[in-house]
Amino acid sequence: MILSIVISVFNEEKSIAKVLSDLKQCHIPMEHEIVVIDDCSNDSTRDIVLNELENNKKIRLISSDNKHGLGKALKRGFEASKGDIIVVLTGDLSDDTNDIPIMLKKICDEEYDIICASRYAKGGIGKQANLIKGFFSKSFNRIICVLTKIPTLDSTNSYKMFRKKVLKDIGLLESNYYTLGLELLLKAHKKRFKITEMPTIWRDRKDGKSHFMFLRDSFQYFRWFMFAIVNK
Repeated sequence: MILSIVISVFNEEKSIAKVLSDLKQCHIPMEHEIVVIDDCSNDSTRDIVLNELENNKKIRLISSDNKHGLGKALKRGFEASKGDIIVVLTGDLSDDTNDIPIMLKKICDEEYDIICASRYAKGGIGKQANLIKGFFSKSFNRIICVLTKIPTLDSTNSYKMFRKKVLKDIGLLESNYYTLGLELLLKAHKKRFKITEMPTIWRDRKDGKSHFMFLRDSFQYFRWFMFAIVNK
């Protein structure tokens, strides 16, 4: 089996080298590749990744000529991935790479189809620098959990590991922005894939600028909220 670690980046020159270094240190017990999708960065992100892959042949870089958004970039990474298992990782140091071996064990030994790294599970930590955004995130995730009985309190966190067969079974993913992970999870839950969560320590970015756009992305979350209600 092969694990594909898919990372979408846009202007992450201050963090991407550390993310790649952390991955090298976390002792992933499986053949793996690191697929970095550069969503048309205008800083030195691409050059840093190119420099890193000179010394790490597990890294592959896919560059975009135009900025397409997180969801669309990740879909491009999914299509290019060679793995039987995929994990989505951010390029801003928010996610704890040490979770990956634990997630793999749950996928392989306990035969789950999707593992959700959860900020809001017991033992998880996910403090937002923006209190309004944090309140919205926690409340929205709890409502989704109650309404749909989906077995996670953190549906919106993009840090998920899943079997590639899930993508083939749920069909076309429509989201081009932050709601891709939520859409994937809701559609997989509808198809009755085996889903669980595990606590994670999530850190809000310290460097760079968040690419979340409140009005645009809130509308997209509402769209998938309605999908969840209709298909519960």
